[in-house]
Amino acid sequence: MGFLNKAHTTKKVITGEHARIYIEIDGGQRSKSFSIKISAESSLHDIEVKRIYLEVRGREEIEIPDTEVLYDKGSVVERRRETIHASHTTVASEYPVEDSVTLKAGQQHEWVLDITLPKSAEPTYHGRYCQHRYVARAILDCYGDKPNSGWRELIVE
Repeated sequence: MGFLNKAHTTKKVITGEHARIYIEIDGGQRSKSFSIKISAESSLHDIEVKRIYLEVRGREEIEIPDTEVLYDKGSVVERRRETIHASHTTVASEYPVEDSVTLKAGQQHEWVLDITLPKSAEPTYHGRYCQHRYVARAILDCYGDKPNSGWRELIVE
């Protein structure tokens, strides 16, 4: 039984299941500081974390349906109707939360991080053919797979 417990624990460490991390986002404003709450807990044992950080990504995407596209194939020009997709990363930022921390097993750990997006950041919008959206995730940099909160949408006004 001891071997199976160790194998199960090892699997959780390798796959990042040995800790859980969550973020709470109320929304943000361009060029103004706003807060993001980060909480984490270790499910098995104490975990040595090299650092905790937050990633924020902004992405502009466009999709134009039913577009006539011409393909020149030498002496023949072919016409097709397609949906055109394009995207552009507008913000790619990383914010440090804490360096070198031990997460105690079974205890909830919390941090509040104040961040400011760049002045050039566009607001969130969802149009008929295009959108600009932000996502954020918190990450624990520790042994094994890095547990993260998963990408959560961030509404920026």
